[in-house]
Amino acid sequence: MTATRLNAAASAVLATLFSFAFLVQVMPATVI
Repeated sequence: MTATRLNAAASAVLATLFSFAFLVQVMPATVI
């Protein structure tokens, strides 16, 4: 149970990081 919960948390964190990195790359191009 703990491993599954940890795995889900890690997946959520990774998804957030990827989304943030994607936004950081896309937003400047959109603004400019």
